[in-house]
Amino acid sequence: MSALLELRNVTKTFAPRQDAIGRFVNTLTRRQPPRGVQAVTDLSLRIDKGEVVGLVGESGCGKSTVGRLVAGAYWPTSGQRLWQDVDLATLGRRERNRTELAIQMVFQDPYASLNPRMRAVDIVAEGAHVHGLIRKSEARDFVAGLFERVGLSPDAMDRFAHQFSGGQRARIGIARALAVNPKFLVCDESVAALDVSIQAQVLNLFIRLREELGLTYLFISHDLGVVRHIADRIVVMYLGTIVESGPTEAVYREPRHPYTQALLAEVPALDKRKKTFCAIEGEIPSPLNPPSGCRFHPRCPKAIALCSQRAPELRSTGDGQLVACHLAE
Repeated sequence: MSALLELRNVTKTFAPRQDAIGRFVNTLTRRQPPRGVQAVTDLSLRIDKGEVVGLVGESGCGKSTVGRLVAGAYWPTSGQRLWQDVDLATLGRRERNRTELAIQMVFQDPYASLNPRMRAVDIVAEGAHVHGLIRKSEARDFVAGLFERVGLSPDAMDRFAHQFSGGQRARIGIARALAVNPKFLVCDESVAALDVSIQAQVLNLFIRLREELGLTYLFISHDLGVVRHIADRIVVMYLGTIVESGPTEAVYREPRHPYTQALLAEVPALDKRKKTFCAIEGEIPSPLNPPSGCRFHPRCPKAIALCSQRAPELRSTGDGQLVACHLAE
């Protein structure tokens, strides 16, 4: 069965732009231009229709970059981005924009992503109106229906963003994404800024919308407890690469990569109340100069000589899990 969305051997490098003066100075002084930051390296990710994939890892590992690559906010430096087996780079601009309308993003900070000068009704209806899905005269009835779907009162449509609570703003962000009838939502830390009780309400809303609308999610989070609640499959990233993936319960029950084991060992739980928190040793290496071989080996307590010499491939363990580790091989 073909994937709904697939990233195939995708790399994303952020290179600083240089003006003519900068290039002239570099030529005059024989100085090398500044190197780019490789945020994602040769990453392949497949997401099937109706699936919820949880993407986890430490801050700075490239999770949000992957989310923006999936949503089309970033274009890959190399590699392919496919929608239902069609390479989006081969489509014309108009056809590609129409296709990418099916992929929408729900951002981490709903206050920063909502225009403070626009009323909620205009924020939610803008996308549908611009793309010709509704007429301007239909906006209020259209937004009222979306507000009810995400658990908001239509009476609040004329308020500005600052007049809503954090949980309500998160629901407005979801309503705005739903306004263009998407098939795929990229949720980038969508509940990270909310209180725990509100997080549970918004997560349950995501689950209900998936069932009602047949949505597919890429759910990005650093909170492994949240991801376990919603995801069918977990993908673990470290320094721009995938180190492990597999069915959620299988990864939680038997993590194979030392990095995944270290992350799961520190997930808060009631039966760990007397346990002392122990952070992963060392700092994440700079993406400007990543270590040779396995990128986790400078921090790995189980590293062997081979780990610093050759990067492990992402291989199947035979039980549905994939792991990039020489010890697993």
